[in-house]
Amino acid sequence: MTTDADARGPTAGRAGQPMRFELVFGGQRLAGATWVQVRHPESYRGNEYVSSFSLEMTTDPQGELTALAKNPGRYKIAGSAINVTAEACVLVRPENAAPLVRGSAFRTPAGPIGAKSGPLDRTAAANSLHRASLAGIAWAELDPAGFMDFDTDVVVAHQYCEVCYGSITVDDFEWLVDAAHDEGMSVVISTGLWARWHGEMYELSDVLIGNLRGGTPAPTSSVRSGTLPAPSDERIQPEVMRAYGAYVDQIAALATRHKVEALMLFAGGTGAQLWKQAILWRGIVAQLRREYAGQLWSEGADICPATGPFSQEILGLSYLFPAVDGMLSNTSELLLTVSRNPQCPGFGQYPQNPERPTPLNADTLAARLAPALDGIGPFELQAANGKLVLFTDLYTCNLEGVSYKGPTVCSQGPNSVQNDQEIVDAFEALMSTLGQRKNVGLLLWTISLSPDPAAARSDPLQHPALAAALANWWGR
Repeated sequence: MTTDADARGPTAGRAGQPMRFELVFGGQRLAGATWVQVRHPESYRGNEYVSSFSLEMTTDPQGELTALAKNPGRYKIAGSAINVTAEACVLVRPENAAPLVRGSAFRTPAGPIGAKSGPLDRTAAANSLHRASLAGIAWAELDPAGFMDFDTDVVVAHQYCEVCYGSITVDDFEWLVDAAHDEGMSVVISTGLWARWHGEMYELSDVLIGNLRGGTPAPTSSVRSGTLPAPSDERIQPEVMRAYGAYVDQIAALATRHKVEALMLFAGGTGAQLWKQAILWRGIVAQLRREYAGQLWSEGADICPATGPFSQEILGLSYLFPAVDGMLSNTSELLLTVSRNPQCPGFGQYPQNPERPTPLNADTLAARLAPALDGIGPFELQAANGKLVLFTDLYTCNLEGVSYKGPTVCSQGPNSVQNDQEIVDAFEALMSTLGQRKNVGLLLWTISLSPDPAAARSDPLQHPALAAALANWWGR
């Protein structure tokens, strides 16, 4: 690139509006200039934000370029003539930030998982919230990291778990809610739980299905009587529901005190079988409606809904959707589903491994998403009930495969391949398709509230290219 040359044109624009550029050298426009769009390589490693959506580009006989971007983004072009080359960048911003709910989960892994947590570093947490707000994060999904104790004869849920991922004291959690509000964010509290069984801590859903691998030591002096049903025994479900209902009552009281905008309800997924307790679930929702004025968002809007044998009845908590305000789905599962064939396997069908798009860029990812959205479970449900659909867990690690391989990508080991462009492409493809639909939300996973090198891989604010893309699409 010749340093004395200049590709002159606007530095900012809007989608669908023509932008004109000329190549200038020595103060004179160069006739006959040719222009190309500059993209990062597919496996780019670096911090620069450049969109891979295609520009529409036409050049007149005098060499002036007219470029049009169909989508917001940051675009780079290069003009050349008589051995002179210059580049220019233009930031194309959306008319309005979308979708309706734009947020992220926030967590504070206070040291290694299994280490007892100390007090929250409130200075670091406040800084993370402030940076997130500047990037356009309008909703903070916060989690008290409570747990259900099965190592007792009476199952009880506790709000504080000192050895759980994201552990945070009650006082620190209430401060955190207020701090998010002070940054102008709305707050949704997750009511998912961990579970202790045989002195080990697991995710509640794993304990309920008997998947006892990879537990975290959580010593206790109490032991559940062997004459009582184990967590994986369906006979324990009413007791589990009563403990969960009491826990949700606690969180609802906290939410009311701090004017929290929404609560998330979780049953541990279809496999955990708690959804079968329909009467108790409806009772929990009815109780919440009496004591809490905010929105209720329930899990159960699976990308590929599970149905009963020889039946079209959707398994899970879908029967709650008429009584709640929002339906929770999963972004990473969506990206995986549209990358395989068949997308939602029927009885006797087996999906192939997800396919890497060719080329891997925002255009090809958007082309996968756009035609599939109407036929996935969440939007079929929304067409019938009109509810808000919230896509959680857009995993924001900068690793190869994050746009098509599903939830396990971010847990890859040391041999994983860094790719700082792919997560930008995935985000922008989602914004140009999913993000343009009405009554939709997107929640990223996850912004770290405390200095934690282990969390940097999945923290969108610690990936400069992605953080810049967020600010462009969502920023004030």
